[in-house]
Formats: sequence, C-alpha cells, structure tokens
Amino acid sequence: MDKSLISADYAHKIDQKIKNLRYSIDNGFLDLAKSLKDVHDNKLYELLDYKTFESYIAQPELALDRGNVYRFIQIYEKYVGEYNVAPGRLLEAGWTKLRTVIPYVNEHNYESMLEKATTLSRSDLDEDLVEQGYVTKTEVPDRFIECPYCHKSFTPVKRSEVSFPQEDYKRIIDTYKKVKEIEIQGKEYDPVIQSIKTMFMNKRTPDEIIGAIEWLGDNAEYEWTIHTLKNKIAEILPKFTVRKAEMSEEDKRLLKGVGING
Repeated sequence: MDKSLISADYAHKIDQKIKNLRYSIDNGFLDLAKSLKDVHDNKLYELLDYKTFESYIAQPELALDRGNVYRFIQIYEKYVGEYNVAPGRLLEAGWTKLRTVIPYVNEHNYESMLEKATTLSRSDLDEDLVEQGYVTKTEVPDRFIECPYCHKSFTPVKRSEVSFPQEDYKRIIDTYKKVKEIEIQGKEYDPVIQSIKTMFMNKRTPDEIIGAIEWLGDNAEYEWTIHTLKNKIAEILPKFTVRKAEMSEEDKRLLKGVGING
C-alpha cells in the first residue's frame, strides 16, 4: 500500500474494525491479523495518536497480548502470504493450535503442520511436537515468542509466577478504601488484588496507582472502581503526572525554584 495515500479516515476505519474483531477472535482471527499487520506495516497507529505499535495494541479498548498479536501476524504472513493457504482451512484448525505450531512451520512442513493442527487435540499436538523433536519434554511450546519483524525472541511472563511486595498492595488498598470510603472484607479483596497486580505487571508503580486513585476521587464524574482504574490508568496518568524525561531544562529550573523536585 502506498503510504502517501493513507488518510486518517482510513486509519480510523481499520482501528474500529480491529476493535470489533477483538471480541470474535475465534472466527475472525485472520481478519484481525491482517488488520493488525496493516496498522503495523503502514504505521497507522501514528495517525491514531499512538507513538508505537505496542502502545496501540495495549490501549484499553484492545488490551491485546503482545505475544498473541505477533503470533497472529506470523500465522497470516506464513500461511496466507507465503504459502497461499485458503483461509477456511486455517479457521478449521483454529488460532490456538496454529499458534502452537507456527514457530516450527517452514516451506517443507507447512501442510503437515496444518493437518496436525486441524486433526489433533491440543494435548496430542504437544506430544507430537515432542515426538518429532521440535521441543523436549521439559519445554513448553509457547515458551519463546519470536517477533516476525526484528526476529528477537522474548519469554512471556506467567502471571502466576510473578509476585510483588505486600506492602505495596497494602498502600494502594488503604488509599482505595479511604478515597472510596468503603470497607473490603474476605473474598472482596480478590478482584481488587487482581486489578492491582495487572497494573503492576503493566509496569505501573505504586505511586502512580495511588496518584491515579486520588485523582479519580477528586475529579471523576462517574462511579468507578479499582477495575475502572485498571482499564483507564493510561488515560489518567498524563492528567496529573509530569515525567522527568518530558520536562525541559527550563521547566526543571522553575520547579526547583519553588521548592519542587522535577
């Protein structure tokens, strides 16, 4: 596609299509993959006011896992782009099993891999990958994800294996209860803790989360919960924080002059 002919209107149409497909992945993952590839390759995210592709797919309306997104694109590029496989055959296999085999697919085995993904159960497929020597018994097939563009590999973090300091949870929960003027008991803590952990895993600091809670308490014109904050924190942070990296030297001198450390 000629990038000079791309308009903001086209970018918004693709953006809306992706959001619609986000909730019907099983039947629409190829359309989703094609649209995401379009956004990535043609930098449509810039026309939608996002600095990077990663920040675009992380927006609250999408909240797509980066590893899944790149696997979607890999499946589309290899099977549709390189090997010209009919989309119907890929839909029959389903994206979850194609996601399992795609790291091992090449021009010599793409047909047999597609056949396995179509006919075998997920557990049988995992066993077959071990028997064929693609992975060892101690490996998890989805352990490493390769970016189809830079070809760097990264390891997805398993949520269950990550922990954060209890004192950070306590600070945030205490602030949440104080601002909302509520008490939390028993099982009511579970969704609160899960929302906080999600924000931690998205690299939000305790101070950022606490600041966002206080900002909502002072400014929100709608009923909100910690779940609301989890989904909207990326929109809220710029409203009350000024990051050092974004401040000019003149701004830093002015702030220091009135006793504020920039």
